[in-house]
Amino acid sequence: MEIILVKDVEPLGKTGQILTVKDGYARNFLLPQGLALPASPDRRAKAASFRVAQVKAALELKERALKIAERLGAVSCVVPMPVGEQEKLHGAVTAADIIKVLSQQGIEIGKHQVHLERPITHLGEVQVPVKLHPEVTVPLKVQIVPVSK
Repeated sequence: MEIILVKDVEPLGKTGQILTVKDGYARNFLLPQGLALPASPDRRAKAASFRVAQVKAALELKERALKIAERLGAVSCVVPMPVGEQEKLHGAVTAADIIKVLSQQGIEIGKHQVHLERPITHLGEVQVPVKLHPEVTVPLKVQIVPVSK
């Protein structure tokens, strides 16, 4: 049976794909769950236009990510932190701290886009990867400095 996926189904494919599956799988699982519709000429045309719209939206997202990556390359991310004896930080620098500094400079990114293996616990400069898109990852230079009193 030919079906058109209405939602992403992990082992099968993405929304809008036209697939041939076994009749029982379609009738007993995909159709009742609202994951697919039987393929008809009208639905095929709608699926084709949907795929074109998906490709266009994906290109726009990538372009937006490239623009943000360009801005991140030009910005300096300086995070002031309180220090104690022997230049040890009180606390640690997390992704939230980095996002806060970037938002003050007009760059809005999500918490899950900043990929810290673990919080930064020392002064100095650190390269932090920022994944803006599946195909766009930019290294961000984060400089941890002591708070001036």
